[in-house]
Amino acid sequence: MKQLVKLNKRPTWDGRGFTYFLRYEGEDGKRKWETLGHADRRKAEKQRDQKEKELRMGYIEPGSMRLRDFMEDSLAKTGDQIRQSTRRIAETAMNDFIGTIGNINFRSVTLAHG
Repeated sequence: MKQLVKLNKRPTWDGRGFTYFLRYEGEDGKRKWETLGHADRRKAEKQRDQKEKELRMGYIEPGSMRLRDFMEDSLAKTGDQIRQSTRRIAETAMNDFIGTIGNINFRSVTLAHG
């Protein structure tokens, strides 16, 4: 599997030490880099693994979307990680829920809606 996030180090401004940074391609397709601000290799590798996981899962700060769009997005990101029968059950349950409370913004769903 191709590694999405590269871990590199560069010298500090005074040339006495170094710091780690991450290089990766963002959701928008542009190359990005993040300075980690430290020289701890173990910590940097953990941060790289976390960023790799976020990119593989398609993590984006959630915006505003309706429940039906949220369901379609979630099922698309899940892909073939679940069985077809599980996908149908989730889709049916969500459609029933939307039918009951309406296709509202997913951020405005409360416990009372359940």
